Amino acid sequence: MAVDPALIVRRKHAEDVAALIAGKGWDAARAASELGLSVVQVERILRGEVEHVPTQHLKDMRSKLCGSALCGC
Repeated sequence: MAVDPALIVRRKHAEDVAALIAGKGWDAARAASELGLSVVQVERILRGEVEHVPTQHLKDMRSKLCGSALCGC
């Protein structure tokens, strides 16, 4: 069974988001508050369950968490 290439991209973005959340030392509740999401949504992203999350939403989360204009997020 072939894996959808878009899902691979979404999972990579989810890994980036999870790493940024961990780097800030936030738990799921704090990340949810900062990103305007529910705790359940953040927990799913942290587990890599992003089949139904649009890629652009993950990119936006990554950019918001990064906060650096120099890194290219």
